[in-house]
Amino acid sequence: MTRKYPLLKILIPTIGLIIIAIIQFYPWKHKESQFKLSNKEYHLAGTVVDELNNNSISGADITIVGRNEHYFTEHNGNFSIPFKDSVASVRIRVYKKTYKIFDQSIDIPINNYVIPLSSSIK
Repeated sequence: MTRKYPLLKILIPTIGLIIIAIIQFYPWKHKESQFKLSNKEYHLAGTVVDELNNNSISGADITIVGRNEHYFTEHNGNFSIPFKDSVASVRIRVYKKTYKIFDQSIDIPINNYVIPLSSSIK
């Protein structure tokens, strides 16, 4: 009676190993694609300008509330701030001597955002 189904004794463990192999390796491809999505980089980019004459402002100090980093505008007033998290909005502060501080919440990602600074000198 022990030799009644010898083929099944070989076939069942073999099928089990194949199923285990499929389960073992298939999820790794799926997890890899999720990892790539979580590392997507978003940007807040634009230009800081003088509110009165629309001239670009170089060297303006841009900070994101809740983060320790400082960013500075280039000579043409342009800036680009990377975000590795998928956040819907951020609060930014822009400071430049002789101008009022700009403090506002902004939805991201966004490109070509113009930040007008008004003069604090009257």
